[in-house]
Amino acid sequence: MLTPQLRKFSDLYDKYGLGATKNLHLICQLIILGRTCSLWKLKDYV
Repeated sequence: MLTPQLRKFSDLYDKYGLGATKNLHLICQLIILGRTCSLWKLKDYV
């Protein structure tokens, strides 16, 4: 079941697929949570 946040991006599923949309949403959430753009530091939040 999709979260309410992912349902907002349902128009992106046709272009990029569900997996890519979920990954994009996850990275956006991690950037906000970790307050950095460094993927090396964000890996600790996954």
